[in-house]
Amino acid sequence: MSACGVCLRRTWLVARLGGRIEVERRVRARELGLLLALGDEELMRAVAAESVVVGEYRAFDAAAARAAVERVGLEVVCRHGRTGSDAG
Repeated sequence: MSACGVCLRRTWLVARLGGRIEVERRVRARELGLLLALGDEELMRAVAAESVVVGEYRAFDAAAARAAVERVGLEVVCRHGRTGSDAG
């Protein structure tokens, strides 16, 4: 497993906000690349994420995410390199 905690949490966040991201893209004609270029906090504000999502984001457990990834046999990658270190 090569993804750090920061990358695992970002992946979780994009998946969790997928519906809202799509609404922003279609209804408000926002460019997907510009939305995804935002930092995590900015993205949550841009799509008006509910407070429950913000709470889930703050409580994100990288170890649990890694275990889930391993259970289903997926491979994850990290934009920070292949060190396997947990940056967050």
